[in-house]
Amino acid sequence: MKKFFAVLLCTVMAASATACANSSAGNSESSKAESAVSQASEEETSAPETTKEESSKAESSTSIMFGNIQEYLEYPSTQKYLESAKESAKSANLFTVECYADDDTLVYEYKYTKQLPDDSIDQVVEYFKKITETLESGMVPVMKDLVAYVDETDPKIKVVYLNADGSELYSITFDKSILDEESTDESSSAEL
Repeated sequence: MKKFFAVLLCTVMAASATACANSSAGNSESSKAESAVSQASEEETSAPETTKEESSKAESSTSIMFGNIQEYLEYPSTQKYLESAKESAKSANLFTVECYADDDTLVYEYKYTKQLPDDSIDQVVEYFKKITETLESGMVPVMKDLVAYVDETDPKIKVVYLNADGSELYSITFDKSILDEESTDESSSAEL
């Protein structure tokens, strides 16, 4: 189930990037992006839920520990979900998605298929800065998986957006502190 949320995150991030890139192209493109987000939400609610008991049984029966992030990415079920994320991005036809290990960092790389014009790059970068909290909350389940299943002292997750020519538009790196922030947020919510 955790992997499903990672795939869902890729779809939502793809849709948000689509909305940003096409904001000047008119309402029809924005509607397409909103539709993609809506479809991702429907997939989330229609996905089979597992109980905590089922989840803990599955985790204890398959207590797999990976030596590093690369091994985690090479695991067949991880590969299956990554391929699904790539297909979702490919169907949007706006960018490609690559996921790879860079030492202790899991990298999600989004590359636009068409070059963004220079005059829209600042607007795109500002948009990515605005959605940092959304990206962070979406990366929490992924970080939980890395901490639980990868023998890495301080794993990181990096999200990179590239223009079609390979130039970096924006990147952000998350470390384990996002898990601390989540528990702080949960305790604040419980107090309310």
